[in-house]
Amino acid sequence: MVKTQGAPFPASIWAETSGYRRCALDGLPAGVSASGMLRLELPAGGGTTVRLTKLGHACVRLEKDGVSLVIDPGVWSGPSALTGATALLVTHEHPDHLDADAVRAALAADPGLQLWTNASVAAQLADLEGRVHVVSHGDAFTAAGFAIHVYGQEHALIHRDIPVVRNTGFAVDGEVFHPGDALTVPEDRIPTLLLPANAPWLKAGEMIDYAREVAPRRAYAELDAGLEPDAAGRGSRVRRRSAGEHPPGVPDDGLPRDDRAG
Repeated sequence: MVKTQGAPFPASIWAETSGYRRCALDGLPAGVSASGMLRLELPAGGGTTVRLTKLGHACVRLEKDGVSLVIDPGVWSGPSALTGATALLVTHEHPDHLDADAVRAALAADPGLQLWTNASVAAQLADLEGRVHVVSHGDAFTAAGFAIHVYGQEHALIHRDIPVVRNTGFAVDGEVFHPGDALTVPEDRIPTLLLPANAPWLKAGEMIDYAREVAPRRAYAELDAGLEPDAAGRGSRVRRRSAGEHPPGVPDDGLPRDDRAG
């Protein structure tokens, strides 16, 4: 658990917020399986319990009362991210948060499946009118029985030459906040924060200050595709890629040239 209010941010931040990707020095954190999959149960209103499952990178699944809400099913979320989904939330248009082809296929396969997102994403799915709902900062709605509040308007700045896109953060049942690619501070105190951990727009100091300001009772890393451990259990310097996926100039082993012997 990341305890931030009234105390310095712990030195073990990486073990505490990314422990399900990189084993903590004193063993696996509570709720983390040996495979690295984070699953935990959180209290919700009315005496119910929400099960949170952390999927690949930015994607999470929240389940209660037989329904499933999936947030940010992107290209690194895993092949089963959309399986059984009752409703979808998408924070923004970047492919690590939105696998448009997979989302289209899921919507085509299930006529009852609906998606809530911002106007930019909705414009890309305009042919699915009636299934895709536009929301913005300050909105509140219900999706598959989950109470959703919307916070934030813009993606964090990557570089002044790169246009800033819309980004929509979602607070679910007053229990879990997914900020997407931004350091949005929700107006209400949220106990569980999905904390951005590894992004081209993010500095470690900013991540720490953000966690302090939100002051959740617990935080778990999102944006962690580049933090996957290697075979020896060490954090990888780059995300492992399948054969043929690596970019020009990067060897098949996925490591930069200066990491290889010789």
